[in-house]
Amino acid sequence: MGGESFERVYATFPILRERRRQLAGSLSGGQQQMVAIGRALMARPRLLLLDEPSLGLAPRIVDQVFGVIAGIHADGVAVLLVEQNVVQAFAIAARAYVLEQGRIVAEGAPAELTQDPRIREGPAYCAPCPRGARPGILFADGEKGRKTTMALIKVTDLAYGRLRAPDLDAAEEFLTHFGMVRSARTPTALYMRGTDAPHHLHVTEKGDPGFVGLAYYAASLDDLKKVAKAPGASGIESIDEPGGGKRVRLKEPNGYQVEVVYGIKPLKPIKVPRQPLNLGAEGLKRAGKVMRIHRGPARVKRIGHGVMASPKVTETARWFRDTLGFICSDDVYAGSKDNIIGSFNRCDRGSTYVDHHVFFCVRNERAGLNHLSFEVADIDDVFTGHEYLAKLGKYEHMWGIGRHLLGSQIYDYWSDPWGRVHEHWSDTDRLNVKNGSNLISAEDGLISQWGERPPERFLNRVIA
Repeated sequence: MGGESFERVYATFPILRERRRQLAGSLSGGQQQMVAIGRALMARPRLLLLDEPSLGLAPRIVDQVFGVIAGIHADGVAVLLVEQNVVQAFAIAARAYVLEQGRIVAEGAPAELTQDPRIREGPAYCAPCPRGARPGILFADGEKGRKTTMALIKVTDLAYGRLRAPDLDAAEEFLTHFGMVRSARTPTALYMRGTDAPHHLHVTEKGDPGFVGLAYYAASLDDLKKVAKAPGASGIESIDEPGGGKRVRLKEPNGYQVEVVYGIKPLKPIKVPRQPLNLGAEGLKRAGKVMRIHRGPARVKRIGHGVMASPKVTETARWFRDTLGFICSDDVYAGSKDNIIGSFNRCDRGSTYVDHHVFFCVRNERAGLNHLSFEVADIDDVFTGHEYLAKLGKYEHMWGIGRHLLGSQIYDYWSDPWGRVHEHWSDTDRLNVKNGSNLISAEDGLISQWGERPPERFLNRVIA
């Protein structure tokens, strides 16, 4: 019985087999959570109470945990589950109670609750109820002390980052070497594009070096009208720049500009030839043809995300969620689980899959830009782009190459002449509303799956 129970736990959490000789106190926060869940699994009780079992676990482990919980119930065990991951809980629950500030505000079958606007529209809860819910599990959710609010709008993606530099020639030279293409230039600003259709994904205004802000796409003109009513909003403006369109300008909690844009004229995409790969079970995709890799700068495809530093991470993340409709993908804590030091957020496009994060906020005593991130053509482009920039010998290499854990991108970071960090990446995780949100410790989450640890000069880089 005991050996079988241990094997069940090890099958769910393989890392515990590797660490079985260690003292529990020496394990990471996430691993200690695994031990606690494992002890409950070994008891095989008739009634099982689980209090937020997904906390501190990497996303790839969360699905396993809920599969185990469903399996326990299938064996005849009644389960009382307290959980913030609504999507996972609704998938296995027969009845749910939703709590706000200690009060039950809604109860019923998950399928019924997802039709309740307070549940469906709230940023913490919005998700359709997945099919296949198992009867007999009770679910109660409580994001402690927080009132659920409806997002003002839900933006569709990041449009561009806006910087300032004293020398537009030097800015264009770096960005061209980095893999972008000029779409327009005026006496006072430079506009660079990628190979996708958006008119530009990077704006450099002429002036003292600095970070101006980030811009996001509104889903419709009606959404632009809605966000124009936000406190401190500029009202709808015509964009007097190449590409045109309309925008509303806001200030996020650290004082930086956030543009919500609509109707910017797209350009014709730039074709990027690609060769298929002979891999594994598909070993003949390129049969009879030899591989020849593109040489030169990486080919930037699109902008992926912006990363800001802030002394007020929670307030900043909440503003972006409430104003632009972001969903938390992973909140990162250090020490106590309520000590949030980083927040990865994605766009809410319902069932449509989006990047793991479009905005990351990390704690720092200073507020500003940490980096702008750009998807390139493929994984080879990350490496050949690195080789090209390294041979130039003109720019500071900041970090890479490696593969992140949260987001899973293969990454490489470079600094422009004024210290602003720009990232090449390929192959990110893509999630939709059904993936819910996670809380994970810094030691478990802010690591690479392979590659070096982030250097201090990268972690502490903040451009105001």
